[in-house]
Parts: sequence; structure tokens; C-alpha cells
Amino acid sequence: MITSETMTMERKFSDVIELKSFHRIIMITNNDWAVPASHDERRYFVLDVGEHQKQNRVYFKLLTEDLEAGGYCQLMDYLIKYDYSNVDIGDVPRTKGLEKQIIESLSDEASFWYECLLNGAIDNFELNKTNETEVAKRFVYKKYLEYLKSINIKTVAANDVNFGKKIKTMCPSVNTIKTKRMSHILDSRVNGYKLPPLEICRQEFETVFNVSLKWD
Repeated sequence: MITSETMTMERKFSDVIELKSFHRIIMITNNDWAVPASHDERRYFVLDVGEHQKQNRVYFKLLTEDLEAGGYCQLMDYLIKYDYSNVDIGDVPRTKGLEKQIIESLSDEASFWYECLLNGAIDNFELNKTNETEVAKRFVYKKYLEYLKSINIKTVAANDVNFGKKIKTMCPSVNTIKTKRMSHILDSRVNGYKLPPLEICRQEFETVFNVSLKWD
């Protein structure tokens, strides 16, 4: 509906017809997740509304009076006469609000990895800030499953193979190794990850999802 040039209309007792779409959609919400935004989002222009006039009844009373005394007409006149010739409406401004929606729209695997990077740890296993971190794959996958359970996710979890592919996508510098770290098997080396320093992990996450995040 948002990007389609046409729309389908079906009137009662009539044939379905195709019409040119002139939809202009504005969504207002107090929810943290407002729109399903991808890393290369081009459909949504997202703004966070400031709160400096929140509960200021005098301000909004004056604003309403001004609008009803000709303000609506003045605003319409301004918008009609505004020169849009140099504006590319397909080039969506990259706002902080949009980046927040990208994070809110992450897949379960990406959301888990984001939480790990944000906390600097996979559960209680800290990620090294200056050196590489070795950790058993089964440990990371186990913590991913526990994460899904903790947030009451009802969708089917990724299997361990696909989960590993997702980690590789979000952290391209990761390598597969044999390790004892967090393997929970005495004197046994198992398949594991060798992760780059935490700062590199965070930088690669930002690059993959095209966001700039505040981690600390």
C-alpha cells in the first residue's frame, strides 16, 4: 500500500477495479516499535517528537487558536507553493528515529546479538574489549535459545547451522576454530568462534545494519 502506484477497490455487488493510488500515510504511536524498518529502509521517514512542550496547556491552546484563525489555510498555502523540484522523495532522511526502528525491527538472531554487544557479554561470559574472544558455538547457541525463551518469543528458533550463518553475516571477521572455552566438556575441544575485539564486533554490526549506535 505504501509504495504501490495502484490500489484495488471492490465495491459491493460490483467488479473489482484498479485505481491509481494517492495514499499518503502518517502514523502516530507511543509504542517503541512503530514501523518494520529494514537496514536499507526507503519507505519511512521517522521522527521522534520532542517533549519540551509536553503538558503545556497554554502553548497548545494558543497553537489551536492560531490554526483555527487562519493557520490551516496559511499552512496549506505554504505547502502548495513550496518548491519541491530539488527534493528526491525516495532518499529518506537518516534520522535517529529511523535507526531506532531498525533496531526494534531486528530478527530474533540479530536482536540477541545486539543485546550481547550492548552488554559486552554473552550472558555472563564477557567479550574481550582489546583482544579476540574464543567461545564454543554450542554455548552461544544455547544462550540464544534462552534469550528467546526469556522474551517469550513464539516463533520457531533458527537451527544451529542457520544461526551460525547469521552470526557470520553480522560479524564478518569471526572465524571458526576448535576451543575449550565454555565447551563444558573436560579436556575436549569443540567447534567454536574466534570473535574480534568487542569494538570491532560493534563496528561491524553498525556497518551491516547501516546504523550509528551509542553503546556505552
